[in-house]
Amino acid sequence: EAQIRFLKAKLRVVQEDLANVVFECRKKDDENQNLETRLKDTKEENTRLQRTISLQQSQTEKYKMLSQEANKKTEGLQQEITALEKVLH
Repeated sequence: EAQIRFLKAKLRVVQEDLANVVFECRKKDDENQNLETRLKDTKEENTRLQRTISLQQSQTEKYKMLSQEANKKTEGLQQEITALEKVLH
């Protein structure tokens, strides 16, 4: 009789421990799910930002080339002005 009560008490403790472990596992599963969702969102954002960076780098190169062309044109025009000023004086 005493041993049965002892075993029943021990069973209750083990069942409570099991319930706690199950609860913690569910909590961890939920946390993992949230982290996976955040990771996916972060990866998508990273991909989007990489595309934006790539596009901006291309535009920067384009504008550098246009700036260099404009500078060359300006130098050529400046030389023409200098030559014309010499002719006029």
